[in-house]
Amino acid sequence: MNDINIFLAIIIFNVIFIFCSSNALAFSSETKHSVEQKEQIEQKEQKEQKDSDRSKYYIIDQLLNNSVEKYSLSSANYLKGGNNSNIKYSLLFVEYNLDTQANLSDEDLFVFKGFAIYSTLKDVEDNYLHPPSNKSGFLKYPDFKEGYLIHSEKKFDFLLGRAFITNGVAELAGLAGNYNTVSFVASWMPTKIGVNQLRSDLYISDDKLSLYIIPKIDRSSVLPAGNRWEVATMINNNTNISDQSSDKLIDKYGYLLTYNGIFKSIDYLFELYHGDSSYWTFQYGSKADSYIKIDSKINEYIAGVAKNWDNFKLYHEMEYQQSVNQVNFDYFRTVSGYKIKEYSFSNKLSLDETELIMEYSYEKRYDKRSAQTYYSTSQLVELFSNSLKTNLKFTVNDRLYLSLFHCYAFKEGGMTYATTLSYTQSDTSSWKFIFTQFTGPNDSTYGNWKKNGSIFLNYTYIP
Repeated sequence: MNDINIFLAIIIFNVIFIFCSSNALAFSSETKHSVEQKEQIEQKEQKEQKDSDRSKYYIIDQLLNNSVEKYSLSSANYLKGGNNSNIKYSLLFVEYNLDTQANLSDEDLFVFKGFAIYSTLKDVEDNYLHPPSNKSGFLKYPDFKEGYLIHSEKKFDFLLGRAFITNGVAELAGLAGNYNTVSFVASWMPTKIGVNQLRSDLYISDDKLSLYIIPKIDRSSVLPAGNRWEVATMINNNTNISDQSSDKLIDKYGYLLTYNGIFKSIDYLFELYHGDSSYWTFQYGSKADSYIKIDSKINEYIAGVAKNWDNFKLYHEMEYQQSVNQVNFDYFRTVSGYKIKEYSFSNKLSLDETELIMEYSYEKRYDKRSAQTYYSTSQLVELFSNSLKTNLKFTVNDRLYLSLFHCYAFKEGGMTYATTLSYTQSDTSSWKFIFTQFTGPNDSTYGNWKKNGSIFLNYTYIP
């Protein structure tokens, strides 16, 4: 009997021990889990706080650390009436550029390129062909060339902001991709400014399809009266101009579709564009020296092809421009050219290389205006239509080169030529000398610019 009682007591004791042990283990496990969970929460909070502090300063740090500054000092001497020995007057330009970027995430990048220009020109106007977005005709400085946010994935990109539109295969004056604004405050070294846009890129193997939505660009700015780059019959700001532009939402945007591809080592491109014309269109008003600004909507169809060999490139671009509302001309344009690089004979002359580019432009105009009272500035400022352009470049080494440019306009008979000597003194400083001259009949564009021959000297410093 005693043995049974002892056996039962042992069983009861074991049951009580197991029960207590399991509860103790459970309590210990819960306590341990609670401690681990608390530590994880604390670590998460610390990480969030760190990320918060990082987000506050990291982007700013990137923008500061990635910034590249450039200072440019230029002196220009106009030549009176093309007489090289008689300097008309000197001008001074100071330009400051600041480029920077920051990675907001692995997929997102912010890019900014700002600039400011100071000039001794009166109101920065004397030789300024205005940017299209500038109604007043004065340079807005400081300004920015590019400022955009781009989101990149494996197969596509998405961009919002101001950025350059780069396209085309021509080397000197192509037809594709001509949507950027160019500021000619210093006409010897024009400042290119990007286009405000919403863009999406789709990558298909080695090809790229891009769609742009471009806000309407106001191209109504005109040259000030007496501007030295003015053509005799060009509209100036003394003219009375009224506006009859469309207020429809769809007319406030331009739409551009581009496709760039490679087929058997041949580069090709297509462009389709609907939007504002590159040139201003006016209708003669009822009073003398009065004009009415008209929306000039166009459709553009552009194609280009290029073939590259080791030292030789052959290319061709063509364009058909259609006036949608028949207030401008229709155009057919082509650009054909080649680029060749030579080394063996150049080396014998102690040159690294010699490069020759020759490019021929042709234009055929179809007058489909619904009324002869429509007047387009494209009739006056198409400088490279029906012309032959040549650029010969002698590269002495990676620091020194000499370039000779010449353009002959078959349509008007005028010509322009420029000589450029560039020397890179060091990794931080460089010099550039440019001599430019214009000749031609008095009623031609280049002939009207005979007095604009100039000697230009530029010094650029990058800290």
